[in-house]
Amino acid sequence: MSSIKPMPKTPAARIQEGLTLIESLIAALLLAILFLGLAYVLSRGIVSHRYTVVQSLALQEVRENLQQQGIYDICVDGEAATALTSLPNNVNVEVSCTSSDVTVDLPGLERTLETHELSLATAENNTTESLFGGNGSVLFAEN
Repeated sequence: MSSIKPMPKTPAARIQEGLTLIESLIAALLLAILFLGLAYVLSRGIVSHRYTVVQSLALQEVRENLQQQGIYDICVDGEAATALTSLPNNVNVEVSCTSSDVTVDLPGLERTLETHELSLATAENNTTESLFGGNGSVLFAEN
């Protein structure tokens, strides 16, 4: 029986032994940093998307109700704004109305129109912060 003996390692081969392991560890570290950055970007995108969806739904609900009820009824007749009671989680909204006269002057015709503006502003609290990402206001106008 003949046995095969391994060749003795040269000094260059001994230096190369640990480099492959170090290169693999560095590659794994770089990939981990890359995936952590990607996870952070995705999480911020999801939070932003949530805020946008809630804001859009609330605004759509307010617009629908204001279209049915009308700004005039809320501002002039002082009716309760049903558009504000159906917001998610009973978000507190401050209502303010302003009226102004606008004069339209054409040759041979002059008209004065009364316009109404309804401003809805959310109060700064924990509910508003969690749903909308902060405080804000929306302005609706009708003439």
